[in-house]
Amino acid sequence: MSKTDTTNVRLSPPPPQLMRLVNPLVRRVLTTRSLGRRIRRQGLIEFTGRRTGRTLRVPVCLHDVDGQTLVFTERPWRRNFAGGAPVTVTHRGRVRRGRALLLEAPPPRQAPHSGQLSTTGPPRSNSG
Repeated sequence: MSKTDTTNVRLSPPPPQLMRLVNPLVRRVLTTRSLGRRIRRQGLIEFTGRRTGRTLRVPVCLHDVDGQTLVFTERPWRRNFAGGAPVTVTHRGRVRRGRALLLEAPPPRQAPHSGQLSTTGPPRSNSG
């Protein structure tokens, strides 16, 4: 992908009930060296909750964007990284420690009002 190309990311996570059933299995697979190294885009992030102090282990999809590893989510746990926080990432059987930072995306642009959709000619007057 060239630097001028952009990719839209559409978040569509499975239902939370399904994730509660599947995530324990996914966590185990991702931390198993022989199985985890075969999975390319999935990773496991481990961090401490800022309010509870509990250690959280969350399976995520990792994206390489311009040499940076990014995770896209709307889940509330993302707020643990506001201002930066220590994180452990398990990816392809390798464990790395570092610091993660929450980057808030700008709000999505709203679709133009239907009266502004025509851009091929001068604005029309609605007076009749």
